[in-house]
Parts: sequence; structure tokens; C-alpha cells
Amino acid sequence: MFGNRSYSRYEGLELSTALEKDHLLPGEPLLCTVTLKNNSSHAIRVKQLDHTSLFFSFWPKGKGGKTENTTFVTPVFSTLLDTGAEISLQPHASMSRPFLFTTLTMQRGDFVLSAYHQQPVADGQKKTFARSVAYSVAGETAFAHRTVDGLLSRSDAIRLAKEAAAMPVAPADALMIIDESGFRKWWVNVGATAASAPASAPSTAMKSYYIDPYRAVNWREAQPFTAEDRRSGTRELPKDSKVAQRLLQRTHP
Repeated sequence: MFGNRSYSRYEGLELSTALEKDHLLPGEPLLCTVTLKNNSSHAIRVKQLDHTSLFFSFWPKGKGGKTENTTFVTPVFSTLLDTGAEISLQPHASMSRPFLFTTLTMQRGDFVLSAYHQQPVADGQKKTFARSVAYSVAGETAFAHRTVDGLLSRSDAIRLAKEAAAMPVAPADALMIIDESGFRKWWVNVGATAASAPASAPSTAMKSYYIDPYRAVNWREAQPFTAEDRRSGTRELPKDSKVAQRLLQRTHP
């Protein structure tokens, strides 16, 4: 039975999923909370919930969608995250964790999301499945344009920074960084640098922002990056996907 919440039981363990919302715009991030519960009368050793113990897949809703078009997806995670740890889940106790996805809304339509938890055991792997949940993607206006790997496009990041700075026609530049927590951020400068200024010193009139490429929001204001910052550690991202470019939208010309 489809809905925005589901669960399944297996050998005392119950896995459930709950979507924050099940009607989304193209390019909108999807938040799914996963809960693993021990319904048995004894403690069970389980792997903690992370992107290495949980496996997610989605497919178009309808006849043949699952067998012909299933795609496995990975949620957003920190590059600094410790994975693989086990805990003793006590009787009738549970643990939950939200997971954010940025590649589940790249196309319009009705879809099904599935998840299972995998636990190593002596004779192989034990899998606890959650019942699938349905969601839909619709709307003429795109929530955000994203690259093939689900990150916010450079042009959208610059647009958000210009809106925050109230400088819609100012020149802007952006580079992608990994922050201190192991997540990616767009670092966007808005405004012109004086021609006489040294390369290491941004203009005092310039504004700068960190843009969250997952949720497509202005994270916070920043110190402007310099030419030296750009030389020291930027990397090119994939060009905007054709799928994202095809998203009809009216607010991002």
C-alpha cells in the first residue's frame, strides 16, 4: 500500500520510511526519514543507518516500471562521515535518521522509492526491506536546475547569491568547495573587483555567499574568495545535465 510512510518486518527488525512530502517540483530535494526498530524480546546487533548500510532505489510507477527502469540512488552524505559502525539495538528500541536526495526529481512523473537495510551475518547478508513509498514530480516551474550528480547548477547558485546581495545585474563568479563538515558548497562572489587591486585582495564592495547545492538555498554570507583561493583548490563539475536543461521553468531565464 502506497503512501508517505511505510514499514516492513524481518526477523524482529522493522524498517520504515517516511517522506517529508510526496508532491515535489522538478529539481526539488526529497527528504526521507528511515527508522529501524527492534520488535523482538532480545538485543540485536545492527549497523548504524548511513549510506553504506541502507540501499535506495526508485522507478516509474506503473506496469513494468520496477523491472525495466529501477535505478539505485545514494543520498547526500559527508565525505568525513564514519561508516560501518554497529550498535546493540535493545528490545523495542529504534533509531532514525533523515536522508536527503537530490536526484529523485530530475524528471516529471509518478515514482516509487524503495529502501532496505543490509546487515552482515555469518552466512552472508541479512536484508530488512521497507515497503515502497510513492511520490510525484510535477509543475511547470523548476525548483532548481541540477547537474547530472544532483548538485545545484553554477548558474542557479549565482542567481541565489545575486538575490541575497540585491545586485541582480552585477558580475559574479563561483567555485565549488568542500566545507569543514565534508559537504559541498558553492562559494559565490558578487560585484566587481577594482583593476588596481592585488590578486589576493577582493574588493571591499564585493559580497560573497555560501550556497547549499543540495537544498538550493543561500547558506550564509562569506568572505569573498580571491584569485589565490581559486588557484589553490577548485575543481570543475559536470556540465548541467540535458535532463535538467529540459525542465520547463519560467523564473530562471
